Amino acid sequence: MRGYHEMLTGEGVNKNADVTLEVSPSYMDTHWFPNLPKQLAAFAPDVKLLAVVCDPAHRILMQYETDLELAHKNDSCADLSDPLTPIWTEKARALETALIEDGVGNFEELADAIYDFSTKQLYRSPLARTCQSNSCHYHKYYLSGLYHAHLMRVLHWFPPQHIMVVDLAGLVSMDPWPIVSKVLSFLGLDPGLFPMDTLQMLEQKEDISPSVQRGVDLLHQLYVADNEMLACTLRQSFPLHWQGQDAYVESLASVCERLAKESRDVRSP
Repeated sequence: MRGYHEMLTGEGVNKNADVTLEVSPSYMDTHWFPNLPKQLAAFAPDVKLLAVVCDPAHRILMQYETDLELAHKNDSCADLSDPLTPIWTEKARALETALIEDGVGNFEELADAIYDFSTKQLYRSPLARTCQSNSCHYHKYYLSGLYHAHLMRVLHWFPPQHIMVVDLAGLVSMDPWPIVSKVLSFLGLDPGLFPMDTLQMLEQKEDISPSVQRGVDLLHQLYVADNEMLACTLRQSFPLHWQGQDAYVESLASVCERLAKESRDVRSP
């Protein structure tokens, strides 16, 4: 935590800044770092936490494509703008080798492996920090997308008013300002000081092939329950739409009522 404190308060930080921002996906990787929410709450109890989430099945696709790109990255000095690049490249190559040894050579095969690993409940084996064999399928790619499970662990240590969850799809839409405005207000900043024309538009996701879409559809099945619980916890419907705009005929209220009834039935003797 000393290094973390130095990063946020050291000489490189603007002491006159209204807000200090630090970005890391690890805050939601509580399966890797189960004590992180507790440690963060002890270090910075008043911090505001902003979670930008996306369709978890597409998150796996983006992570897989990023890993492949890193694994095949050129080692020339011209490509090493980030001093940590050699480390990430080495890890990505080791990951690609492990996946190939498990018969995973493309995204559809990865989706099949994750689905089989999940439905056969092999994940009950001890969690391995090193990505070996089937742990690559399940722990690195799948578990990170269980947003509700991670959020509940964070909420155990932080009050709800200190946490905001935002759908990435809204930030890549043609009009991201409504969400950006809410984020600025959440951070205690005046949205009026940030004109709309200063926004940098994020790239829309490209169309994907039928085989990749099949893999995404398969992964969607695994995330239905967690997405429903996330929607009901947030009281927002966007997690339901990750399955596709027409996937849900139930309203958010109906989904939450059904989950509440199922929970009562489980608790009943």
